[in-house]
Amino acid sequence: MATDKLNAAEIAARLVPLNALSPRLQRDLLRKASIVTYDEGKIIFKEGNKDHFSFYLLDGQVQLESRGQKRNSITKDSAAAKYPIAQLQPRRYSAKAATRVTMMLLNRHLIDKMIVLQEKEQADETMAEHTTGTSVSELSSPGSSAEATEEDWMAIMLQSELFGKIPTANIYKLFEVMKPVEAKAKQVIVKQGDKGDSYFVIKAGKCAVVQQASKNTPPKQMATLGPGDSFGEESLISSGARNASVVMLTTGSLMQLSKRDFENLIRKTALETVSFATAEKLVKEKGARWLDVRFPSEVDSNPLQDSLNVPFYTLRKYFQKMNRDKQYIVCCDTGERSASAAFLLVQNGFNACYLSGGLQSVGQNE
Repeated sequence: MATDKLNAAEIAARLVPLNALSPRLQRDLLRKASIVTYDEGKIIFKEGNKDHFSFYLLDGQVQLESRGQKRNSITKDSAAAKYPIAQLQPRRYSAKAATRVTMMLLNRHLIDKMIVLQEKEQADETMAEHTTGTSVSELSSPGSSAEATEEDWMAIMLQSELFGKIPTANIYKLFEVMKPVEAKAKQVIVKQGDKGDSYFVIKAGKCAVVQQASKNTPPKQMATLGPGDSFGEESLISSGARNASVVMLTTGSLMQLSKRDFENLIRKTALETVSFATAEKLVKEKGARWLDVRFPSEVDSNPLQDSLNVPFYTLRKYFQKMNRDKQYIVCCDTGERSASAAFLLVQNGFNACYLSGGLQSVGQNE
């Protein structure tokens, strides 16, 4: 059951800290909620477990237990139902459905990010009022599509798989160091073959990703990007040239992040590296899978046992064949291609890390 079948506004108004958010951010957050029904006697979560969710009771009665003993009982009308149930981690209580119950599950990290976003927007409004002596609401026409686009880009960005892995403190810092860039229609933002020095998030407008296979072939449009989408990461991670051009389709605005800030605030926190020994242990004990992104000719001469070979340039096309419940350990010769591949996987919702230093560092190519 989705939240739109419930009274979303009423839910947000009575739950903490959702009730401190603006109606727009409440809607964005509730779109990511999961509504789950538990039959009487079913365990909702267990004492000692760790997870990433806040559990809110919407209907029914929940019994909390600790060390096998009954503790508190919570109903939808009790004061405790305004807050996430037994929120501390690891869980200090087990929660059991005393009756048939309906729960709302929200990612705790996303809640924190929305709170940061609210603080950022309020700070921007305060600064605008002090600077101009006019409130922000007086400067725009409510309900315009342009206004909605300007407001939504940060929420869209924060709800992406990539930014879900970045600590809240880094998100706040990102908003501080990003620089606005105005762009005109047909303007080339990044050019294929140039050295990468920036990462971009689209604030308003649309862009086309254009790639030219060779000088003798015409450019081909690979994708269209809009508010909240980002580009420019691959050349920063690999320290190589841009592998595609990005051209504005409309007038718009972008937020630009320097290579150094991208490295410190995004890459280091979103990407995990592992040693060869740790990787082997993950494969043997946790069911992880090696993902070799080298060319087949490279693999033929130096194969990695039990690995899945998907060359980096074909990885996007292979996503639909990959198991999102499995962890992938990405590898290549030096670690550069695998770092870019791991970032691409994380960005698209996969659980991925990459081999530190590449296969050459563990003697796989000797």
